[in-house]
Amino acid sequence: MTMPDQRNIRVRGWVLLGCGLFLVVVMGGVTWSMWPILSYPERAIEVGTFTGTPAQAARFLELFLLVIGFGALGIVNALYMIATGRQSRWFVIATLAIAAILFWFAWTIIGGGK
Repeated sequence: MTMPDQRNIRVRGWVLLGCGLFLVVVMGGVTWSMWPILSYPERAIEVGTFTGTPAQAARFLELFLLVIGFGALGIVNALYMIATGRQSRWFVIATLAIAAILFWFAWTIIGGGK
């Protein structure tokens, strides 16, 4: 691999690091603020702060945690790219797999395909 290729990968690593940090921080904040509602939906339904079902609350919480995991994988991948100047095939496969799971999970939540 030539030096410009390594520099390009490192730059992409920094961009990926920013995206991963953004996902983890923003979704972490959303999850933190929604945690009382989503972890105890029966109380939230009684008070009127949540209009869904307990099963929907659990699915939303799972989706939030999956997005945080996707961001964390992006951070680890970015650090590998920055440190080595190379892209790992395994990180690419894992990222595509989690992206597919995220897409499927979100699709089932919104009731796609009905």
